[in-house]
Amino acid sequence: MVKKADMARNKSALSVAASEMSGYTGYDKPTRKLLVSAERKMAVRVLVGVFLTIFINYIDRTNLAFASVQLNADIGLSPSIYGLGSGLFFIAYAFFQLPSNIALDFFGGPLWMSFICFAWGVVAAAFAGIKNQATFLALRFLLGIFEAGAFPGMVFYVSTLYPRNRTQVPMTAIVMGILVSQCVGAAMAAGFLSMDGISGMRGWQWLFLIEGLLCVCVSAYWVFVMPRSIETMKFLTEEERDALQQVMDDQASTERKYENERTLACYWEKIKISCRNPITFVAALWGFFYFWAYYGIIYWAPMLVNVVLGRPATSKNHKADVTTVLLTAIPYAAAAVWQVIYSWHSQYRNEKRWHIVASWSSAAILMCLLPTAIKGSPAAGFAVFILCTMFVYGSFSISNSYIAGLLGAERGTGGAIYNSLGNLGGFVGPYVIGALYEKTHGHESGMYVMGAGLAASCIIVALYQPRWSEAKAMPHAPSGVAMAADVKSIDNA
Repeated sequence: MVKKADMARNKSALSVAASEMSGYTGYDKPTRKLLVSAERKMAVRVLVGVFLTIFINYIDRTNLAFASVQLNADIGLSPSIYGLGSGLFFIAYAFFQLPSNIALDFFGGPLWMSFICFAWGVVAAAFAGIKNQATFLALRFLLGIFEAGAFPGMVFYVSTLYPRNRTQVPMTAIVMGILVSQCVGAAMAAGFLSMDGISGMRGWQWLFLIEGLLCVCVSAYWVFVMPRSIETMKFLTEEERDALQQVMDDQASTERKYENERTLACYWEKIKISCRNPITFVAALWGFFYFWAYYGIIYWAPMLVNVVLGRPATSKNHKADVTTVLLTAIPYAAAAVWQVIYSWHSQYRNEKRWHIVASWSSAAILMCLLPTAIKGSPAAGFAVFILCTMFVYGSFSISNSYIAGLLGAERGTGGAIYNSLGNLGGFVGPYVIGALYEKTHGHESGMYVMGAGLAASCIIVALYQPRWSEAKAMPHAPSGVAMAADVKSIDNA
């Protein structure tokens, strides 16, 4: 029995090792071992920093949802104004994302990310001083300006350190940061809301103040810990750095021509290359519809939980507020676990496109069934809401990895363009849901809107053929077997 157990463990270990090395098909075994070793070391330094940043980023971006159970009643925010403020963030986010990505390329990832972490932390903390609707709307817009470069900046930063067909795990770390921020953020928010009355401040004021200052602390991590490039990764051996750089050189294409240039002509050329690739605008279109539900859930989740439980959407009942916020963590916890499993399965199967379609189509169906489930019973409504959240967020990292692979070398500017345009859906979704709630005095219409958005996005993903991007993404054919593996991955998608 012991021998069988040992053999099973050894077989499992060999299977994991083979899976890790399969992304480097074509390189000799010693080189693959160096690459796998480098990735493991990078996980401790790079992925931890990326995870912490996106974790704090989304806490500061979406703590409004948890604060809303007190804030809306305190300063008299109507559902439509709350929805407008939630969405106004994305107007600034869309317009300032490309300039922020250009600045990141010019100043370098660690320096620029440190600056924007500091700036958005200060603005997020300033929310504690909100007195009226005008201040609320102005701060939401300002927060969007400073946070514009955070998510696409981290995606671009990771893509400069990891080979294109090995970005699934880093992307998963980013999305895990988002989902964990909603789980842990809910518990943190409940704790801060329970500080209501301390030093004459409301719970929501403590929430904004402390979570904003945490972000200021993260900015120091980027300055002192995060590497600027592969060459500056002193925690890797020289052999590991050389092996990793060789893989990146093998897959380089048009970006090689401009990688050392920092001129307006260089950036304009990258923008033109990005715009010639149809995936830039197709991804923006499906992202626009997808973000109706993505941000609709984030900003309305606490109030949706109240509706599911048969409570008023907002109240001044302190104990009920804390309970609601804690319950909100359950769907995000389930989504975090499912997202890891689903992303691993996608990478294991070397397939992305149909994983995305399956996840979003399931979410669309469940979202349209949610109003019926709520009428049936609170338990059924809450169960369906958990499943909706799992399928909405479960393939987000797969989607980003899929788009990055189709963009190729222009992923920096291309990513900023599609993310800017797509995130306009983050304005439409929360605002429309709020306006419909104010008009109908119910969330049913908003749920149907989110379901329709998910259905539209998965139809677009299903119809878009990856081969349409291949020639556009790689106009100068790169050398090396790494690119052959990339093309195979795209074909299999």
